[in-house]
Amino acid sequence: MGSNSIGIFENASQSVSLKKESVPNSIMNLITDYLLSKKLKPGDQLPTEQELMSMLGVGRNSVREGIKMLTTLGVVEIRKGIGSFVSSSIPSSAMNPLVLSLLFEQGLSLNLVELRVLIDNGVGELVIEKASDADIAALESINEQIQNVATTHVNAGKELKELDLQFHSKMFEIADNPLITKVGFTIYKLFNVAMENSMVASPVTAYRNHLMIINSIKQKDRLLLRDSVKNSLVVWSQFINGQK
Repeated sequence: MGSNSIGIFENASQSVSLKKESVPNSIMNLITDYLLSKKLKPGDQLPTEQELMSMLGVGRNSVREGIKMLTTLGVVEIRKGIGSFVSSSIPSSAMNPLVLSLLFEQGLSLNLVELRVLIDNGVGELVIEKASDADIAALESINEQIQNVATTHVNAGKELKELDLQFHSKMFEIADNPLITKVGFTIYKLFNVAMENSMVASPVTAYRNHLMIINSIKQKDRLLLRDSVKNSLVVWSQFINGQK
């Protein structure tokens, strides 16, 4: 690791007071602050766990949790046998304050599921009002791809997750509300791991739930829409925060 990175964090240890209940959050904010101020740049190696513990006066678990969260957001990448590095390409969503604040909310699982229900129901209502026949056909096409992958591929969680995001991206496009789209994708960002794990465990479920959503749009049936959204969340919500 470069001496420049060590110096940066040694200075930080003298100027930053980390509260025990928010150590991972503080570590994340510290690193993102240095990225934004150009004191760290993509590709730079981070201090080792032991160095961070010493520099910041915190425990190993706190350091690991902070690094893990940065890795989840795509800010940090782990190179086995070498160490932790600032990612070469950092997604813009990683610096989104809403992503960061939601990531550290207490009761993350229940709160996020409830928020996702509200967003999916709201988007669905708009789609029922605005969808054309061509829009519905596009949703059906994506869902057919999901069915094909789910029934012919093994352990295709990542591919199914991407197709699921395509489906919901199309829903956002039809809803045609940029504010809902921005908030919606922020929420979806936090569900990435849970979504992929649920796709592996129950690959056909997404297809069936999307089919219910499509039918609710065709029939302009808002009650069916709400049932569809609820069913969509039941399986993968169990995977949030490693519950399964």
